[in-house]
Amino acid sequence: MGFLGRLIDDVEANNKIDVNRVYAVGVSAGAMMAYRLGCELSARIAGVGSVAAAMVLDDCRPARPVSVIEIHGTADGLVPYQGGRTAGGATQPSPPTPAVLQRWADLDACPSAAATKTDGAVSTSTWTGCGAGTAVKLITIDGGGHTWFAEGLGPVSGAVDATSEIWAFLSAARRTA
Repeated sequence: MGFLGRLIDDVEANNKIDVNRVYAVGVSAGAMMAYRLGCELSARIAGVGSVAAAMVLDDCRPARPVSVIEIHGTADGLVPYQGGRTAGGATQPSPPTPAVLQRWADLDACPSAAATKTDGAVSTSTWTGCGAGTAVKLITIDGGGHTWFAEGLGPVSGAVDATSEIWAFLSAARRTA
């Protein structure tokens, strides 16, 4: 986390960026790192975008609310949607994906249950009106595996474009004082 914090410092010092719109995005283990950034560097991270990952941090206590989006397939054999042992030698089982997003909704003080809609193989649950203007979103792809979701990838190719979904969600996220 220290290295990534210094990397953010360097980017801020050497580039014209909006420091209130810094996001962490990843897939699989990279997304697990993004979740950790949201927990530990929430004073600097406005939002987290995660694909095919889990948050296995028991002590996540962000200093401020962070917008979070997760895109996950129900047939992910490496990071199981329903939780359990992840592939690659993880030291502890991962929680069910819906529980991870409910946890973020709780951390962000979202005032009500998620609004959920289904369109074919894609179900979307969204919590809005959360603390500091944040939101939480879970996009579930029925039958989707461990992949970055896009046209030409995976068994439900084209059901979701992860890049477009994450950008549409995070581009509205801002860190507030």
